[in-house]
Amino acid sequence: MKKKIYYPLLSTIFIFVLIEVILFFFYNIFDSKYFENFKETKKRYNFNQRKIEKENYFKIKKELKTNKIKIAIFGGSSANGYPFDIKFSDILAKTLGDEYIVHNYSKNGEPFVDFQSKKILLLQNYYDYVVIYSGHNEIWSYIYHKSKILKNNITFPNGAKVNYKSIYQQRDREINKIKKYILDKNIYEFDEILFYFSDNLRSYNIFRKIIVRLTKLKKNKKLINKNLGYNILEDKPFLNQVDKKNIINRYKKDISTITKNKKPKQKIIILPVLSNYFFPSFSDHIPNLDIWKKKKLEDQIITYYKQINLLKNFDNIEKLKNLEAKAYKNNLEAIICNENKFIKCIDKAKISNSLDTIPLRVLPEINKFITNMDYKKNIMYIDLQTKLNELKSLDEFNEIFVDFQHPSILGHIIITEFLAKAILGKDIKIKNLHIKCDQFTFNIQNKTYIFKSNFKKAFEDNINFLKANNLNQPNINYSYDYFINRSIDFQKKCNFIQ
Repeated sequence: MKKKIYYPLLSTIFIFVLIEVILFFFYNIFDSKYFENFKETKKRYNFNQRKIEKENYFKIKKELKTNKIKIAIFGGSSANGYPFDIKFSDILAKTLGDEYIVHNYSKNGEPFVDFQSKKILLLQNYYDYVVIYSGHNEIWSYIYHKSKILKNNITFPNGAKVNYKSIYQQRDREINKIKKYILDKNIYEFDEILFYFSDNLRSYNIFRKIIVRLTKLKKNKKLINKNLGYNILEDKPFLNQVDKKNIINRYKKDISTITKNKKPKQKIIILPVLSNYFFPSFSDHIPNLDIWKKKKLEDQIITYYKQINLLKNFDNIEKLKNLEAKAYKNNLEAIICNENKFIKCIDKAKISNSLDTIPLRVLPEINKFITNMDYKKNIMYIDLQTKLNELKSLDEFNEIFVDFQHPSILGHIIITEFLAKAILGKDIKIKNLHIKCDQFTFNIQNKTYIFKSNFKKAFEDNINFLKANNLNQPNINYSYDYFINRSIDFQKKCNFIQ
């Protein structure tokens, strides 16, 4: 019986080793990328994410042992600078000077609840300041949580499925890395063994490349054959008011846990999250519409957005008052708003955002909670609303963003100024901001700083992000066209494209 098991097993191992030896000789004889292992692929592209991560963790660990004032920043892609390779934490570090250390733990796409909040609880006692700029991704945290309870991947109205298991596994891996490399905890990582084999086995790399190609072909075919967009009007909301209330309560609970866990002299700074409320809602909800009335109303909404044409030639102001779709009605009214105080237009746009049944931006109620929560000693609130109060037009408002949620370089400068004031206790103005094709320059207290930046990649990513999200609203191009064209103009100016 044992022989029956051993012989096939040994034969399989022998064949596998033989394949690896053959591929090794082929690689050395032909020097071809087709026979390389994953480690050699990464070397060819001059990229090794795991090595970069480890070096960053060791740098953080070393800096935590110094006597400098330590600041930790937590958030999602907005706090991480997306689509730029520079973020407000980088500018803040220069602004504060050598007495301070700034570490940024934010991550693209990562929610606050159950994700960033767990990292804060793990790390907050090592820092003098904890900065929280997070809120855009709370719909995802809620959907992951709901999927986990149901033990089933929830599908969005556009057909996208949530793989909650892999998301939680990735989160736990990152938390284990922080424990192991920064906090010196004795963590056994099975992943390390897997990474070793995936880096060195040539057969694995060939298989990986085949899977990547097939996945791309499948994805492209899916995009061609299927409209993955959201419906402008839904009979049943993807998230109802109870769901939204649960999202807000989960956010409140994690904030409460963090503030209770703070050290006596530690300061926690919480910022409301900047959001471009003037982008159209992703979907609106009107129950019990028959198919013909629904089609007529959707066509009406599409026509209104086409007529706006960047605030020109809109001749349906009176008809707009009777538009049944309240999310779109408030958004359209906010766009054409001509109030003396622009903040009134922003408030109307916020109403539209709160009615969005697929809230991919921060819920206004989360920002309202941040604004109104009970701020006790050493728990600080930064009122970014005061900056919005100074704005006089939609053009000025749009300058702060690159899409419907991510701050522009100017947006990051504004956040930096507010943070610097909260930490230093005095106004800090960042002046003479010049953005060139490969760098931007600014002046702080008579000192000039230059940041090198890959703006070519940043604006390519920006355009791809906008186009991908516009697929969810294929018939409503307002705002998308504006920001895409702005990025294209910058690329042409820098000769990135013809």
